[in-house]
Amino acid sequence: MDNKIKIKKILLIINRLLADMERDNPDGEIPIEKDFYWVVGIEDMFNVLDAPTNLHVGQLFEDVENLNKLKLNQLNIYDLIKVSAILNYLYLYQIDKNK
Repeated sequence: MDNKIKIKKILLIINRLLADMERDNPDGEIPIEKDFYWVVGIEDMFNVLDAPTNLHVGQLFEDVENLNKLKLNQLNIYDLIKVSAILNYLYLYQIDKNK
Protein backbone atom coordinates (compact mmCIF):
# COMPACT_ATOMS: atom_id res chain seq x y z
CA MET A 1 0.00 0.00 0.00
CA ASP A 2 1.34 3.38 -1.02
CA ASN A 3 0.96 5.90 1.79
CA LYS A 4 1.61 8.99 -0.32
CA ILE A 5 -0.77 11.27 -2.17
CA LYS A 6 0.21 11.58 -5.80
CA ILE A 7 -0.75 15.16 -6.65
CA LYS A 8 -0.67 14.64 -10.42
CA LYS A 9 -3.00 11.65 -10.09
CA ILE A 10 -5.43 13.63 -7.88
CA LEU A 11 -5.35 16.49 -10.40
CA LEU A 12 -6.20 14.08 -13.24
CA ILE A 13 -9.03 12.55 -11.22
CA ILE A 14 -10.55 15.92 -10.31
CA ASN A 15 -10.25 17.15 -13.90
CA ARG A 16 -11.97 14.01 -15.19
CA LEU A 17 -14.80 14.19 -12.66
CA LEU A 18 -15.40 17.88 -13.31
CA ALA A 19 -15.31 17.28 -17.08
CA ASP A 20 -18.01 14.63 -16.60
CA MET A 21 -20.11 17.11 -14.61
CA GLU A 22 -19.60 19.76 -17.25
CA ARG A 23 -20.78 17.31 -19.92
CA ASP A 24 -23.90 16.54 -17.84
CA ASN A 25 -24.55 20.27 -17.29
CA PRO A 26 -24.02 21.89 -20.71
CA ASP A 27 -24.48 25.44 -19.44
CA GLY A 28 -21.43 24.83 -17.24
CA GLU A 29 -23.18 25.92 -14.06
CA ILE A 30 -24.56 24.20 -10.98
CA PRO A 31 -27.18 26.04 -8.92
CA ILE A 32 -26.44 26.58 -5.23
CA GLU A 33 -29.51 25.07 -3.57
CA LYS A 34 -27.97 24.43 -0.17
CA ASP A 35 -25.89 27.34 1.00
CA PHE A 36 -24.82 26.70 4.60
CA TYR A 37 -22.78 23.68 5.72
CA TRP A 38 -20.95 22.36 8.74
CA VAL A 39 -17.18 22.81 8.96
CA VAL A 40 -15.20 20.50 11.21
CA GLY A 41 -12.10 22.18 12.58
CA ILE A 42 -8.96 20.87 10.93
CA GLU A 43 -7.55 19.73 14.28
CA ASP A 44 -10.64 17.53 14.76
CA MET A 45 -10.93 16.25 11.20
CA PHE A 46 -8.34 13.49 11.48
CA ASN A 47 -8.86 12.71 15.16
CA VAL A 48 -11.40 9.90 14.88
CA LEU A 49 -10.96 8.84 18.50
CA ASP A 50 -12.84 11.87 19.85
CA ALA A 51 -16.04 13.57 18.74
CA PRO A 52 -15.39 16.91 17.02
CA THR A 53 -15.50 19.89 19.33
CA ASN A 54 -14.60 22.62 16.86
CA LEU A 55 -17.63 22.98 14.57
CA HIS A 56 -18.70 26.09 12.76
CA VAL A 57 -20.85 27.03 9.78
CA GLY A 58 -19.52 27.74 6.31
CA GLN A 59 -21.36 29.38 3.43
CA LEU A 60 -21.03 27.95 -0.06
CA PHE A 61 -22.22 31.12 -1.82
CA GLU A 62 -19.54 33.12 -0.01
CA ASP A 63 -16.85 30.53 -0.85
CA VAL A 64 -17.75 30.60 -4.54
CA GLU A 65 -18.00 34.40 -4.61
CA ASN A 66 -14.60 34.83 -2.91
CA LEU A 67 -12.85 32.35 -5.20
CA ASN A 68 -14.40 33.92 -8.31
CA LYS A 69 -12.98 37.32 -7.32
CA LEU A 70 -9.42 36.01 -7.09
CA LYS A 71 -6.95 35.86 -9.91
CA LEU A 72 -5.05 32.58 -10.21
CA ASN A 73 -1.88 34.17 -8.87
CA GLN A 74 -3.79 35.31 -5.75
CA LEU A 75 -4.80 31.81 -4.66
CA ASN A 76 -3.17 30.36 -1.58
CA ILE A 77 -3.20 27.04 0.22
CA TYR A 78 -6.10 28.12 2.47
CA ASP A 79 -8.36 28.31 -0.59
CA LEU A 80 -8.28 24.51 -0.66
CA ILE A 81 -10.74 24.62 2.24
CA LYS A 82 -13.24 26.52 0.06
CA VAL A 83 -12.56 24.23 -2.89
CA SER A 84 -13.16 21.15 -0.73
CA ALA A 85 -16.56 22.53 0.36
CA ILE A 86 -17.45 23.16 -3.29
CA LEU A 87 -16.38 19.65 -4.28
CA ASN A 88 -18.48 18.19 -1.46
CA TYR A 89 -21.47 20.20 -2.66
CA LEU A 90 -20.95 19.07 -6.27
CA TYR A 91 -20.97 15.47 -5.04
CA LEU A 92 -24.19 16.05 -3.09
CA TYR A 93 -25.79 17.86 -6.05
CA GLN A 94 -24.97 15.01 -8.41
CA ILE A 95 -26.25 12.38 -5.96
CA ASP A 96 -29.53 14.30 -5.47
CA LYS A 97 -29.87 14.81 -9.22
CA ASN A 98 -29.51 11.06 -9.90
CA LYS A 99 -32.11 9.94 -7.32
